[in-house]
Amino acid sequence: MKDPLYDLRAVYQDRHARALDWKRSGRRVFGYFCDNIPEELLMAADILPVRVSGDPRRGRAAYARYVEPLGPFYEGRFDYVASMIEGLLSGEYDYLDGLVVPHTRKAIQQIYGQLLLIKEQHPALRLPELFFLDRTYTSSYSSALFNRRQIVAFRTALEKFVGHAISNDAIIAAIRLTNEARRLLRSLSDLRTASPTRCSGVDALHIIGASMLMPKASFVELLREFLAASGTEPVIPPRVRVFIGGSPFDHPQLYELIEAAGAVVVAEDHCWGARCGDFPVTEGIDPIEALAARYTDKPACSIALPLRRTVDLSVARALAARADAAIFLVQRGDELQLWETPDEVRALEATGMPVLHRARQPYAVTDSDRFAEEIGSFLAKVASAAQATEVHR
Repeated sequence: MKDPLYDLRAVYQDRHARALDWKRSGRRVFGYFCDNIPEELLMAADILPVRVSGDPRRGRAAYARYVEPLGPFYEGRFDYVASMIEGLLSGEYDYLDGLVVPHTRKAIQQIYGQLLLIKEQHPALRLPELFFLDRTYTSSYSSALFNRRQIVAFRTALEKFVGHAISNDAIIAAIRLTNEARRLLRSLSDLRTASPTRCSGVDALHIIGASMLMPKASFVELLREFLAASGTEPVIPPRVRVFIGGSPFDHPQLYELIEAAGAVVVAEDHCWGARCGDFPVTEGIDPIEALAARYTDKPACSIALPLRRTVDLSVARALAARADAAIFLVQRGDELQLWETPDEVRALEATGMPVLHRARQPYAVTDSDRFAEEIGSFLAKVASAAQATEVHR
């Protein structure tokens, strides 16, 4: 019997397999960073978009050889980003035809300059063609116009790359498909935030990640099958419900530690999680206008101005999930999260929610046995307090 969850897990665990299948069919594959690029333009050009990810098991040999000699400004200290660069420079992503680097957190933006310099200094190194996608983050009309121009310019660059026009009809069809994927991802979130929950956090992370690593039509088919079967699956017994915030997590180690301790992750606020189902593209209007509007409206890498909006969105997500506790983990070198995370922690604590907040943590969560023990102790206290409250009722 076909098991859609098994297939989705397999995509997440072998992140290159579907892209290599696509490439072997004679079609193009583009990599991209972050969670807010107009993937519909790539799809309309018959290009498979694949999100570049890190891996805490990767070494740093290529990074040390090619990036560190560029100097401290380019080197950076964010292990999550360094791991992605390692994958690109070590040949793991040598099937990519293009790479889209958007204007998001500074550590991501710097990748574009790093790779340009490396291509110049090491012409024999196999690297994809680079595309920089700029944007502004203010809410002014002039910002919206600027962002629209970037979308138009990106379409023009893609048309030059593939050698033919990208039709509006093809873009509209791609928008419908990505919107359906987002709708299904929101249904997945509903399973998680139900009481009791019907999907573990680890499984949800695998499913959401798969949405960015395979052809969208195939993903939609598998997720539909999974959701259709979810009503017949046993619910997860009552556990401490956990919300995760802080740095992006493109690997399941933190989720596995939490769920091994007897809790369940019901929601998160990072760009490899539930946020990927947000902000559908408006249909029924000019597709470029619709893509430009989403590009402007959707926060990328938690960058939403003013900062209060970022905090409010995170807190609202945790409360809507009916989380019993929150864990905020900020990785070493993630300077962006050092701005917003303390305010998010304070806002959640003000609601009475217990919060575990740790900064400057290793990218590989399992590198710290003490942290695993700390998570277990924190969750045990939350569970004990909840039982005491129930008794007094």
